[in-house]
Amino acid sequence: MILGVRKFEAALRILCQLTNRHEGPKDELDIDGTVDATCRLQERRQP
Repeated sequence: MILGVRKFEAALRILCQLTNRHEGPKDELDIDGTVDATCRLQERRQP
């Protein structure tokens, strides 16, 4: 799948929002959880 510039920027904004919700240590990212949540969000947006 190829992302256009706008979709890429939107994905980055979503990732930033998801990482801000992370309740663990601030110096550690939950990569698996972030990717999983982003994929679920994308699935809901597709027609």
